[in-house]
Amino acid sequence: MMVTGAFLMVCFFTKAKAQIVGLKGGFSVADISGMGGSSRTSGHVGVFFNSPLSKASNNWYIQPEIMYSGEGNRFPTAAGDRVIALSYINVPVMFQYYPAKQVYVEGGPQLGMLVGAGLKGGGGKLDVMSDYNRFALSMGLGVGLQATDKIGFDARYNFGLTDITANNNELNYSNVLQVGVAIRIK
Repeated sequence: MMVTGAFLMVCFFTKAKAQIVGLKGGFSVADISGMGGSSRTSGHVGVFFNSPLSKASNNWYIQPEIMYSGEGNRFPTAAGDRVIALSYINVPVMFQYYPAKQVYVEGGPQLGMLVGAGLKGGGGKLDVMSDYNRFALSMGLGVGLQATDKIGFDARYNFGLTDITANNNELNYSNVLQVGVAIRIK
């Protein structure tokens, strides 16, 4: 509810200038720092709004998004590989700078709400939602290429800023590389 509220608030403030609405998605390579093991490959999908920050500049834009993101980690055990599968609804707010007409760099904060957490492996799945904090904050940095008026490609790395694990004395951050395609529909 808080994540959706934050997204709607950002969209409201950019509504007067909003010119572009679109869909985006792609694959994600995620890991949880401090847990060992290896990365989990998953995906991300969602919607975005893209607006110029001012009428005076064609170089600076703001892009709020609402995204589903599969995150987590993979690690070996004596009984076989296990996967920590975390599902987030994320609200990144990216500030984009276009040094050239079709190329941009971006950065901004992201608030995520955990909507599912499971431990998979050995032929079953265990709900581990209580082992993880409900909200996560991260910082995204990325680059993009607007190939046509409708289709663009992007790569972004989200650095976890808050501990995602609950009830332990360890600091574990979710870090995610996302590579995808964006389709502008308006």
